[in-house]
Amino acid sequence: MDTLSPDAEAFGNTLDCANTVVQIQGNSTTPGVTFSWSGPAGYTSTEQNPSDIAVAGLYTLTVTAPNGCQSSAQAVVVADFAAPDAQASGGTLTCQSGSVTLTGTSSTPGVTYSWSGPGGFTSNEQNPKVSEAGTYTLTVTAPNGCTQTATAVVDLDANVPQVAVGNGIISCAEPQDTLIAATNAPNPTFSWTGPGGFSSNQQNPVVTLPGSYTVVVTAANGCTAQATAEVVDNTAPPQIMASGGTITCTNPTVTLSASSTTPGVTYQWTTPAGTVLQEQNPEVSEAGDYHLLVTAPNGCTAEETVSVLLDADVPQVSASVSGQLTCLVQEVELSGSSSHPDVEYFWEGPSFQAFAQNVTVSVPGSYLLTVSAPNGCSASASVLVVQDTEAPEVSASVSGPITCAEPVVTLEGSSSTPGATFSWSFEGSVLSTEAVVSVIQAGTYELLVTGPNGCTAQTSVLVEQDPTVPVAEAQGGVLTCAQPSLQLVGSANLPDVSFSWTGPGGFSSDLPNPTVDLPGTYTLTVTDAQGCSATATALVEEDKVAPLATIAPPDQLTCIVESVTLDASGSDSGPGFALDWSTADGNFLSGTSGLQPVVDAPGTYQLTVTNQSNGCSSTATVAVELSDAVPNDADILAQPPTCFGERDGRIVIEEVFGGTPPYTYSLNFAPFTTNPQFLGLGGGKYELTIQDAQGCEWNTLIELQEPPELEVFLEAKGLTDNTLQLGDEVQLEALPTVFPSQLQQVIWLPEGLVPDCPLCLQPLVQPTHTTRIQVIVEDLNGCTAQDELLLVVDRSRPVFIPNVFSPDGDGINDRFYVFGGRSVVRIHALRIFDRWGEPVFEKLDMLPNDPGEGWDGTYRGQELDQGVYTWFAEIEFLDGEVELFKGDVLLIR
Repeated sequence: MDTLSPDAEAFGNTLDCANTVVQIQGNSTTPGVTFSWSGPAGYTSTEQNPSDIAVAGLYTLTVTAPNGCQSSAQAVVVADFAAPDAQASGGTLTCQSGSVTLTGTSSTPGVTYSWSGPGGFTSNEQNPKVSEAGTYTLTVTAPNGCTQTATAVVDLDANVPQVAVGNGIISCAEPQDTLIAATNAPNPTFSWTGPGGFSSNQQNPVVTLPGSYTVVVTAANGCTAQATAEVVDNTAPPQIMASGGTITCTNPTVTLSASSTTPGVTYQWTTPAGTVLQEQNPEVSEAGDYHLLVTAPNGCTAEETVSVLLDADVPQVSASVSGQLTCLVQEVELSGSSSHPDVEYFWEGPSFQAFAQNVTVSVPGSYLLTVSAPNGCSASASVLVVQDTEAPEVSASVSGPITCAEPVVTLEGSSSTPGATFSWSFEGSVLSTEAVVSVIQAGTYELLVTGPNGCTAQTSVLVEQDPTVPVAEAQGGVLTCAQPSLQLVGSANLPDVSFSWTGPGGFSSDLPNPTVDLPGTYTLTVTDAQGCSATATALVEEDKVAPLATIAPPDQLTCIVESVTLDASGSDSGPGFALDWSTADGNFLSGTSGLQPVVDAPGTYQLTVTNQSNGCSSTATVAVELSDAVPNDADILAQPPTCFGERDGRIVIEEVFGGTPPYTYSLNFAPFTTNPQFLGLGGGKYELTIQDAQGCEWNTLIELQEPPELEVFLEAKGLTDNTLQLGDEVQLEALPTVFPSQLQQVIWLPEGLVPDCPLCLQPLVQPTHTTRIQVIVEDLNGCTAQDELLLVVDRSRPVFIPNVFSPDGDGINDRFYVFGGRSVVRIHALRIFDRWGEPVFEKLDMLPNDPGEGWDGTYRGQELDQGVYTWFAEIEFLDGEVELFKGDVLLIR
């Protein structure tokens, strides 16, 4: 019999925060056994090592061998969910300390640390260093996975102190000044720097140099602020100007001149004799040096010396004339000079006066020059102007008449005037400037004689010709298309002469008037019975140039174009040209007498242009055609505007039927365009015209329906003039012209003033300053409307601080304190200083309108003297702003 029991072993585990489900294990060395577990809450399992244990307690393992014998063992599952303790601490950030170390601790052994905080901060250090203020969370994790949290606060103390300084002045009378600095920081330190390497740690140091002084105030938290005081330099001497003068013959006294751009100065003159004059501009009669002393209100002085000169010199004078007056010289120049500078010149003569140094005259006679110096003294000199206008003597003669034997004769001119010149002329042309000249032509010759003084005399002589000498004359003409030949005309002054012609192409003839048909120069020789001959030439010109005739290609006749204008403007026209229009199959409406006739029928048209001066002509022809294509319909896309008043509608011509492309388009009778799209259209009716290349048109009426207008009206309920006090709330109301259900968006501006509410039409707002409110509504079609109003926030600072008080115990105005309206929360500090910058009163964290908080005019129990004191008040208002006020108060005893 097999009654051997199997061996059995059981092993437990521990449940904790990291392991909320664990495994227990069973074991047996007996082959072929089976396992069966039981435990808390009715747990059972037939697995050897079940891994779904989630409850602590006692688990029993039963091992069954193949022989049916059983053994059991127990395993304990322990629960460990104890959380660790956690402590955390922070610190304070200041201007001196830009970071703090967070401290994390726990009494639980083996824990780990994890920090999180502002700006996404994380760290696994136990004591990390941070530089941003805020709340930091420490998570402590024990070895069992359980955690505990604690928080640490890092504060920020970075309040920058406020500082105010007073300016000063250094003058000659007061060479030093006390700088005054005031601040709202408790227990501050001061550091002054300035010109000349100046430095001081006093609050109100004394300085002697002008310039910019900078004070740096350091608060207890290490934060600093600085301000600059200007000490003005008022030690400049006065700017002065002074001048003397000159005693002359005409001015025996002069007035000394003194002036200054510096206000309020006094003047003192000292004469050469030592006499002191208190006038600004005294009158003196003594030459010499005068000393001026000018004193400014700041006590600074300036000096200057001026001279009074004596000038009684008589100027020297001389006068001259440039020459004589002649027929050639119509004017002469009179010149004056003086060794004395800056003199005035005055000429006087026959009907002549002039104030000039050099003058021009044309009348002979005696001229007097007077020179006046600036000192009033004068001198004179005279000159004589002489005139020479006598004409020269002239005579002329001729050697005889012109004959065949003596074809050249001599002309001779003479004059008894020495130095005379000669000029011979014939028929208006100058022949020679010699006294004797030879000529070969009969007629009257003129002789002009000019004397050295430019005056002239004239005479003439007649040269005759022997009448028996023959003279030939020849005349030609112009060959044209109308006159291809012409007759030369020859003649002579004597009868019984013979004629002989020669010309182009070997032409010759003994006829007086032969006929020729070639252009060129023809020569005629006539000979008398004695053998004397004469020649003449005749020019035959040719003009056979044809005129220009041209016609530009015309437009086609269409359904619209019922007539066209033929354009022959490029042809020759005007006086001397004849125009002849003709057609065999067309029709002229008008204009056949000009270059642009109008026709209304297809066909061939001809223009003949004739030059009437030479009879030559040219012809041009042109064909006028007829087109019959016409547009009759079109595919049109008409899209109305999306919103009222918008101009985003459009009309697009997608296809045109009929007619001859290309097409042009016109909307509402505007100029035609090649663009088939009309964009940016508002609602309304539009007349569309389509025109083809032939000018034929098709019209249609298109209407773009305009949507109703979207509007919105904004108001502030319960306000007068849209004005409210600081801190008040007001309800806004937006009234659209459509139902709210037709809106898809309502936008309020500025952002952040109205709480997030996509379709709110009546929000409550609480502005802290004057704000322009704008509402924008958008309907379901995407159309928008807007309105706006200005909410005025009364942020006045109702603060009154007296400028005088009298602490005499009479119960009236005995204390100096701050009066404030309802927006004043409290007075952080009130500080008062004497004229040397020494503090005499300080009160912190006080309320307005409380005499008991004010100053009674004493310092350390002692009454202060009557005088002016400087005060600084740091005041906080309802909107959280803190402002620094300062001023002066007069204490009266």
